[in-house]
Amino acid sequence: MAYPGFVIANDFTNGTLADASNYYSKTYTKANLAAGWNWITSGATLTNAMTETGTATDSDLKYFAIEVTTVNASDEFAAGELLFDLLREWTVAERSKIYVASYPTIDETNFEMETRCLLSSTQANGFDLNGLALINTDGTILMHSEDTFTAESKASTDQFTFIVKDRLV
Repeated sequence: MAYPGFVIANDFTNGTLADASNYYSKTYTKANLAAGWNWITSGATLTNAMTETGTATDSDLKYFAIEVTTVNASDEFAAGELLFDLLREWTVAERSKIYVASYPTIDETNFEMETRCLLSSTQANGFDLNGLALINTDGTILMHSEDTFTAESKASTDQFTFIVKDRLV
């Protein structure tokens, strides 16, 4: 979302709605936004982890809304001042990958574990990838490790193989 440089926005709210009285939302104040493009995320993996208004039943959620409130009620956005570029909704399962078969491997002599994960040509296309984390999903989600790298743009002609080696020293 591009935050306008001319009209001063007071706050920005996005949400998933069943109707105007029952919804989940996340509000960002002006202090959370900068002039230019802003990556806005709820930071929640579950819709019901956001702020609930009324009684929002997940099965009744039908709409997505963006509301921008200006400081002055008389302020108006001109064409091109407020842009919304991408809406992406995903589940934990869509952001998770299973290890490549026969991994992880454990080298007990050198106290090293190697893990491999494959991102095929049909996955994550059109996004810049800049990191990978090993996370368990068999109970309370805990992160084992995180690796970051210079962002690489992923296209349908690309296949990424991530090799992670952890060593106990």
